[in-house]
Amino acid sequence: MSHPAPTAPTLAGFPDVYSAETLYIKGRIESANAGRNTWNEDEVFSPGKLLWRSTRGFKVAPKRINNTNILFYQSGRLVGSFDRAVTSLVSHQARRACASRYTLRSYLKASDLPVPESKVFSVEQVQNALAYLRQLDAPVMVRPIAGRAQPGFSAGISTDNQLAHAWEDAAATCSSLPATQRQVLVEQHKPGLDLRLYVVGEEVPAAVVRLPFYAVGDGQSTLLELHENLMDELEADAYLTPPSAEQTQSLLARWDISASHVPGVGEIVPLSETTSAAPGSAITVDVAQLVAPELKQLAVDAMWAFPGLSAAGVDLRVHDVSEPEDSVITGVDPAADFSEFRYPTYGKYRRVSLDIIRHMVLKAGQ
Repeated sequence: MSHPAPTAPTLAGFPDVYSAETLYIKGRIESANAGRNTWNEDEVFSPGKLLWRSTRGFKVAPKRINNTNILFYQSGRLVGSFDRAVTSLVSHQARRACASRYTLRSYLKASDLPVPESKVFSVEQVQNALAYLRQLDAPVMVRPIAGRAQPGFSAGISTDNQLAHAWEDAAATCSSLPATQRQVLVEQHKPGLDLRLYVVGEEVPAAVVRLPFYAVGDGQSTLLELHENLMDELEADAYLTPPSAEQTQSLLARWDISASHVPGVGEIVPLSETTSAAPGSAITVDVAQLVAPELKQLAVDAMWAFPGLSAAGVDLRVHDVSEPEDSVITGVDPAADFSEFRYPTYGKYRRVSLDIIRHMVLKAGQ
């Protein structure tokens, strides 16, 4: 079964940026009565623990050096390591290049790979950013240029007022950085789905579609009440971290929607954002068997754009996971938390940790 993200008019009250996700939820989860996974606390492990548990089949002996560093030995020979979410399959150059979103895009462009149109501004250049938004005449994402997933990220910005609020969040996040790093990336946010793939060597063993947390209107409950119901419903899941009431209200305020709004029966209401979401902070759907070969190759090419990088999470923005047309690369993360693929909200789990250990052993023998 394919997982399309058809283009269609936005459901009442919500911006175009959510149309693909909303239709996906309605057609592939709610209408299909998809069975949701619930992960118990005693089966949820950190990436380091997942790697540790995956060594047995390869006759690899793990040795913990401290709270953040693990070394992996096979027959007394060091074959790899894991330190603060980064494996030894990541070069120093790749790690530094991916730490800056501007540098990351420069590497991808140098390899002639598709990336969204974007521009970098200092935090003082909000008027220039507003002019750029008008020039693009399309929704944008606004986020600090430095660092990985962090506060200060906003998606689906299409008006001056929305950009002004998003700019305040991004500038606040940058305020503690050195002056030269207080920069904000404004990037075109193409309609579609957020697809994260994990690449190891030249293989793509896992892929998920990321979706916002959402509520389904019943014609009686307010958005705040629906949010409270969602929190109660997901309380048993030890992996997911739904947005707080404050986070959801802040998002709704950006779209000028009151938390007291009562959605109609069956109306899908997004309650969070998904792009660059940290593991557990988005609904995920396993699509590893459905992704087009061309999209998998695009993810491999994106990883290989960085010298010495042979394991990473790659983010794409796609219209359909089975169709490569008009897809763009939105991120490459050498420190991607692969537990996201082990604990999907819907679908089969993928043990990426096995692929990582296998590749460590393979590279050590070359």
